[in-house]
Amino acid sequence: MKNLAKKLIEVMNECSYVAKNGENGYQHYTYATCADVLDKVNTSLVNHGICSVAIPELISMVDVT
Repeated sequence: MKNLAKKLIEVMNECSYVAKNGENGYQHYTYATCADVLDKVNTSLVNHGICSVAIPELISMVDVT
């Protein structure tokens, strides 16, 4: 477990800044896109030998009319 924690800290250090490549033309600001964040985080996780799996879960379902 200590090895995983150490690797995760290294991933956090590598991902502490994500370039803001997205641009909102209407309100004139830049932002980090989802694709930029995913690319940086996944690259770092792979480099450190960590696997991440997303499991979707339906929490609630409401009919809207």
